[in-house]
Amino acid sequence: MNKKILSLICVSGILLGSAFSAMGAGFQPVGYLANSMGGAGVAYSGGSNAAYYNPALLAVHKYGVEISLTPRVGFREHNMADHVDALANLDVQETLDQLQQIQFDTASLINSAINGGTVDTSSPILDSVRQKFLTIQNELRGLSAGNGLELMPGATLGVQVRNFGFGIFGMSDFAASAIVDSQRLGIIVPVTANNTQYYVEYNPTTNLFTARNLAYYNANSLQYALDHQTTTITMKGIAYAEIPFAYGYQLKTAGGNLDIGGSFKIMTGRTYKVDKAIGTESGDLTKDINDKKKNSTTFGLDAGVLFSPDKLESLSLGLVIKNFNNPKFDYFDGTQMEFKPQVRFGASFTTLLDRLTFAMDYDVTKNESLVPGLKEQYLGGGVDFHPFSWLSLRAGLMKNLKNSQEGTIPTFGLGIGAKWFQLDVSGQYSGKEGSYDGHKYPRYGSVQASFISRWF
Repeated sequence: MNKKILSLICVSGILLGSAFSAMGAGFQPVGYLANSMGGAGVAYSGGSNAAYYNPALLAVHKYGVEISLTPRVGFREHNMADHVDALANLDVQETLDQLQQIQFDTASLINSAINGGTVDTSSPILDSVRQKFLTIQNELRGLSAGNGLELMPGATLGVQVRNFGFGIFGMSDFAASAIVDSQRLGIIVPVTANNTQYYVEYNPTTNLFTARNLAYYNANSLQYALDHQTTTITMKGIAYAEIPFAYGYQLKTAGGNLDIGGSFKIMTGRTYKVDKAIGTESGDLTKDINDKKKNSTTFGLDAGVLFSPDKLESLSLGLVIKNFNNPKFDYFDGTQMEFKPQVRFGASFTTLLDRLTFAMDYDVTKNESLVPGLKEQYLGGGVDFHPFSWLSLRAGLMKNLKNSQEGTIPTFGLGIGAKWFQLDVSGQYSGKEGSYDGHKYPRYGSVQASFISRWF
């Protein structure tokens, strides 16, 4: 992976540590099972991660105590990095300033302003900036179609003690997105002639100038958009920790076992929001972000159910509602980040003498992202082959139904070791690649390692 992306991840890790947290506003693939099985955890990710995925999973436990520690890093790119760095290499503001150095024929300029038409001029400056302006406009048009760069480091400590779940689920999401005013891409600069200020628009395609008035400048000028930040790069982020107190209980019904569970969680974190000028390199997006931070604490409520029919006990159907009380975090400018309720359905089926499990999850709700206009609604599933207590092999697929840029995402995982200490590694890798600084990389990726201990 490119060094700039690695440096961004490192900076985000520092921010994560300073805020005692990690990961974002969507439904994150926390834990070794779900991360490697297409994100499926509502009906299968029990034990130490049940308090996050579905507290109803705590109603039945294979081990009396399970503890897991999981550091994680993830990233997602949406049509941004290459465009941003291309604009940074051109130095948009300096190129605009060069145009003002051109000397115009005063009579031609005034005549054009009064009677319409174009001003034809020749200048060595045009030879050096014409192609730059064409490239600037093309790069900005490419960004206006929707873009973002997200970094999602995380670290979780999950604890299950019989029917109770605790822990510190550290999560973060740092997202940069370029907001482009597509109506204001005109190369227009102010020019003074005979003590009167005019506005001259340069068309790099025809290589001609046209005199304009102030109203036209305000409505169409790229310089106006930059000065008034209608074209800018917005950096938003949150680093927070969920500290849950969860419980699950099983009810025997005529049709089967009904597990119910709930979680009260303290949510403490830090938000970030800062605007960056177009022309900032992707590696510098996180600079100065600590100057616009805000700490706050709130609480969240989760509830879940799990049903296993009498005649098919190997099948489990689950549903969880997270954050149904709409917890909010404050930004430094007085606005808020709201965590809207998230609803997810899941199913699992175990066979082959409890050695093979299939699981799937589906987001019923379309979840918000920190990238403007980007929604998340995942469908995913996978298989867990666990022939021995010391070995687990897992694989799966997941897909964001609201974002085609990521494509289908393969997932994988391997766990090995005795029950009292097991090492598990898992990852996710986008099926689609993007181009950045001459290199290919996945649109989405994550990797994590888990250290698990089980007792009794």
